[in-house]
Amino acid sequence: MEHLDLYLKADRDAVDKTNGNERCTMYIIYLRNLSTDCKYTAKRRYSDFYELRNQILCLIEGHCDRCNQHHEHIKSYPFPSRTLFPLLATQTSVITERIDSLCLFLKDMLAHVLQHPFDMCPHADATIRRKLIVEFLELDENSVMPRPRAPLVEDLRRTPQKATKPVHSKSPRKVRVAADTCPRCMDTWINCLCEDDDNGRVGPRRHTSS
Repeated sequence: MEHLDLYLKADRDAVDKTNGNERCTMYIIYLRNLSTDCKYTAKRRYSDFYELRNQILCLIEGHCDRCNQHHEHIKSYPFPSRTLFPLLATQTSVITERIDSLCLFLKDMLAHVLQHPFDMCPHADATIRRKLIVEFLELDENSVMPRPRAPLVEDLRRTPQKATKPVHSKSPRKVRVAADTCPRCMDTWINCLCEDDDNGRVGPRRHTSS
């Protein structure tokens, strides 16, 4: 679960609108998918965590040997106990303990689901996924999955590449000279010292005295 970052914070002055605007301590779940950089939040009371755990335990208990193993694992996991008096739930020490324990509980459950999906009983897999991701976190399952890996260098080598046309270098431009200038020595025809028997000469011959 290296691609997920999860932590909790507590809001002591929260209002539970679903329970007659009752003031309570609300635990805010911050979840970030590091591979997609998507962030999600959810607000839950301690009783919601407690109910989630009990529902999962009831649904997988006695289903099969594999479910019983998961049942024992979840049941033995350290989970913060309920308080007898409501005022105790607002104490800083109790809230701090619940934040740490509930955060570890969610991380363990997510890792249990995401890292071993094919090693689990299909019934337990579907049950925990639905209860944890869809109903409790209110997320689509793809939101907590890592981004598909980028193609490796070997994959890119196997991909046929388009042929590129060779780039031809342009031939050097010919130097333009005046009509009275030799293109070889770049001197005027009168002062040109090129040999008269040179077949490559162009232009008038230099007259020499006999």
